[in-house]
Amino acid sequence: MKKYHILKYLAILGITSAFSFSCKSPTGPGGGTPPDTTSNNFTWTTYTFGGYAGSSGFKDVAIVNDSDIWAVGQIGSTDSTYNAAHWDGKAWTLLQIPFYTFCGQSHMFQYSINAVIDFGPEDIWFCDGGEMVHWDGNAFVHDCSIGSQINGPINKVWGPSSTNLYVAGNAGTILHYADGAWTVMQSGTSIDLRDVWGSSDGSTVWACGWSNDDNQSILLEYDGTSWKTMWTRVGLSSVPPYEFFTTSVWGIDSLVVSTGRGVSDDTTQVATLPSFP
Repeated sequence: MKKYHILKYLAILGITSAFSFSCKSPTGPGGGTPPDTTSNNFTWTTYTFGGYAGSSGFKDVAIVNDSDIWAVGQIGSTDSTYNAAHWDGKAWTLLQIPFYTFCGQSHMFQYSINAVIDFGPEDIWFCDGGEMVHWDGNAFVHDCSIGSQINGPINKVWGPSSTNLYVAGNAGTILHYADGAWTVMQSGTSIDLRDVWGSSDGSTVWACGWSNDDNQSILLEYDGTSWKTMWTRVGLSSVPPYEFFTTSVWGIDSLVVSTGRGVSDDTTQVATLPSFP
């Protein structure tokens, strides 16, 4: 049983639900490898938000568990403009996360949010591209210090803990947060970095991205000492193993990369895609 929803407009967030799994016995009849009894039946539940005047779109999602999910971006509604939606296990709530109009001044606005990372209900980070906002359970704490250290908007944020964060942005920007301060890291590239993610223990971090101007794409790895180029491509011709633009990266025990052509587990393409993810 599979159910698909395809919409060409509005802000859309699909949440998988009703997964069904069966346990595998150690061996099959007479020994050997048992049959794969995992069920692939699932349904997609589609939630739509906003869409007023074509102004809605999500840019990032953070999932802690099935009762704590954030989706951020810009949600235009007939009554107001929102930049975040939170799922509490029962329903979605639209929220307005405040950012400074000019960092450090009194006036604030609900700018579109590029990135979110959630370590729990009292420890959530949001970024509108040039300012970090931290919810500590009582108030929004604004950090304007990254604004003077970046060459373009921040696109994504990741970290194994709230005291060990990495942000990736345009023009090869990578910053590291530790000991309460942001430090610029040398990425070795000027390509726009679209995503950053790392291993569960934080010992390895990956970043990837692409730039339209010169048709370049890149995948970087940080080993705790320096950032190194794992793969790069210049021009429109495909170069294995990833091919075309690297758009997002994810990993726990292994590296998963999505591109304009498909999804790869390490260097093996495991799925094809009809367009950019």
